[in-house]
Amino acid sequence: MMLVAENLRFSYPGKDALISDVSLRIVPGSVMGLLGPNGAGKTTLLRLLTGELRPTSGKVLLCDRPIREYPPRDLARRLALVPQSPSPMPGFTALDAVLLGRYAHLGRFQREGEEDLKIAQEAMEKTGTWELRGHLTETLSGGEWQRIAIARALAQKPGVLLLDEPTSNLDIRHQLETLRLLRELSREGMAVGVVMHDIALAARSLDQIALLRGGRLYAQGSPDQVLTPESLFEVYGVRARVFGGARPRFEFEE
Repeated sequence: MMLVAENLRFSYPGKDALISDVSLRIVPGSVMGLLGPNGAGKTTLLRLLTGELRPTSGKVLLCDRPIREYPPRDLARRLALVPQSPSPMPGFTALDAVLLGRYAHLGRFQREGEEDLKIAQEAMEKTGTWELRGHLTETLSGGEWQRIAIARALAQKPGVLLLDEPTSNLDIRHQLETLRLLRELSREGMAVGVVMHDIALAARSLDQIALLRGGRLYAQGSPDQVLTPESLFEVYGVRARVFGGARPRFEFEE
């Protein structure tokens, strides 16, 4: 399953464009990262990719079909989104929250069955949250709830998974585990796109990077192709030395 953006442009009526002429592909086997400074348009682009926003021009295609043509239930069976700061669900256990990911696969008035419970358990085991299954969501830490939100998205069994800064509330161990999981999912045939701020972590973990500046695509390619001293200065305004090959490392000047 492939998610394609073609010549996207977006602006609110009477306002300057927030996204201009952006084209990219999120495909199985390669984790795509959306990077850029604050205000570059990353979250707006993500909202266009999910169909939440309608582009002013251009199109977003999921399996060669315009994404906004999908009924919500059909879309949820194909695409899952993990928002930047998912809201807790008071009164729900962690397992209850993950099982909500099965909603799009159930018939009207149908309750979850053994297969749904099995899928939810697998998703929680992949995210290291099965031990939290009986905890109320309002008692979880920010990092625990972030991992539950990822598990809920996995329970949807989507072909495309989009995540908005999924590592922002996680400690370094869970950051690395989450990004390793995303790579595994991609290798298994899922198309994965992720918004990130941490350049070093992105270089270490992503296969492809789309670097945004001012709502435009500044560069796109592998980490070593995109995260160069020139691009870091032009996009972020920082000077850096770049070391290594396919997985570059950085030394920033003060």
